[in-house]
Amino acid sequence: MGEVSIANEIVLNLVMQAMRWKVVSEESSRKVKVEFFGPFRTFSKGMEIELERQLNFDEFVSLLVNILGEEFRERAEKENTTFILNRKIVDRDNESEVVISPGDSVAFALLIGGG
Repeated sequence: MGEVSIANEIVLNLVMQAMRWKVVSEESSRKVKVEFFGPFRTFSKGMEIELERQLNFDEFVSLLVNILGEEFRERAEKENTTFILNRKIVDRDNESEVVISPGDSVAFALLIGGG
């Protein structure tokens, strides 16, 4: 179990180093910065999406599916997918409680494990 935890910490650190966080200007304060890592790079490296209101996790994934295609949903629903909201990994059991707001930064990555 310890090796999996260390591997996940390494993945998170690499993702965080790769993400270029910047202060969101007033003009872009309605945008959500979305970045993709690992197998999600086949969809895009990243994008900014303008939101008029807060979205829950399922609504946000559906929005991305409308932009990127149904294959994105299939990848996002896989057990080893990691969703990161404002530099914090979201526990899969808590995804239904997640609220994505204008100005947030999110990322999709592949959580790896080993032993």
